[in-house]
Amino acid sequence: MFALARLLVIGFAILTIVYVSLLFFLQAQRRAALGSEWDRNPSDLSRADYLSKGLKADAPMVRRRLIVAVYVMPTIVMGIIITLTNVT
Repeated sequence: MFALARLLVIGFAILTIVYVSLLFFLQAQRRAALGSEWDRNPSDLSRADYLSKGLKADAPMVRRRLIVAVYVMPTIVMGIIITLTNVT
């Protein structure tokens, strides 16, 4: 039981580091894309306002996808691996 608790705590810490790193990376990529889009077609908004509006619009979708990709999928895969290992 202690091994399972240790696996969960360490796994959660590692996945959290991966989640935060990917979140910052994806925000930087999106900020660069929005900046080049604003440079091609300047709008009535200032560049900073345009970037913040664009990032706010995408934030919920990016976070949902990251949570599924970083927390849910590895947990399911680990559960399947542990179950298959213990059954056979």
